[in-house]
Amino acid sequence: MRLSRKINKDRSLGVFCSPSGTALAVIEGVNDSCPRVSNCTILPQNTQIADYVSSHALQNSVCVDVLSSGDYSLIQIDLQGVKDEEKREAARWQIRELIDYPAEEAVIDLLEVPLVSEKEISRTFVVTAPISALKARTAELTAADLHLEAIDIPELAIKVLLELYPDEPRGLCLLWIREQTGLVVVCRGDTFFFSRSLNVGMTHLQQESVATDDGILSENNQSLLDGIVLEVQRSLDYCESNFRLPPVPKMLVALCGNDSVEIIEYLDRYLQPDVIAADFRQILDLPFDIDSSTINSCLPAFGAALRAGGRL
Repeated sequence: MRLSRKINKDRSLGVFCSPSGTALAVIEGVNDSCPRVSNCTILPQNTQIADYVSSHALQNSVCVDVLSSGDYSLIQIDLQGVKDEEKREAARWQIRELIDYPAEEAVIDLLEVPLVSEKEISRTFVVTAPISALKARTAELTAADLHLEAIDIPELAIKVLLELYPDEPRGLCLLWIREQTGLVVVCRGDTFFFSRSLNVGMTHLQQESVATDDGILSENNQSLLDGIVLEVQRSLDYCESNFRLPPVPKMLVALCGNDSVEIIEYLDRYLQPDVIAADFRQILDLPFDIDSSTINSCLPAFGAALRAGGRL
């Protein structure tokens, strides 16, 4: 007979696995209205989550896992006129040719995004992942003595994190630049509107980071940043035209590497929103010895921990 485990609800754990390592964040309580992050780290690829959980006495913590970008798809589909009880199967049919595994083996969830200026009308995204990937993640986290509450995707985990920022009635954009890739996320309040993946990361920018004597970015780096500017502006224009979202006034930039004032200044020069470096210490009570690169690498883990703890 197996006894049921007592779940520790005083702390919540967010986990985000990626090719560069596993980000973990632990939230315990709230200080001065800010969620208090007690642990925040990036585990190397070969480090077992179970070992970290055991060494930090995190057993029985409630947990939300976040899938890596290669383990799921986020696809916009058309379900206008489809009855609610038929939407899931209609979505499964629409994505058959858009995924590289049988649709019958897909776990799907629907995300409906309302138009800002029209009631009862929405756009629909489908999140899909192979059931084998979800079973593998569930088995690993259960074996680590964690209470897995949900499995999320980076876009929605980041949306949960952005909800902590002061109300932006016209929305908020985040540009998240990781080692090899980037991600643009557009939200307003508790609503996710749009995301776009970028094929440029900090590795590419740092390889081309040689500046001239007067501090101007190299020509190759400017070319990479011009591509980012184009993709971000396309994303914002798409939100305005397809979701009736007013022009977003502010874009936060989170760099998973050495902070570069030149990058922020360049983006601010050519993008319509005000571009500022993201400072997550404004919304989270973080340990003083955690550097900004590690903080920015853990964004989905923060959002997952917030969701696991029911704080948003």
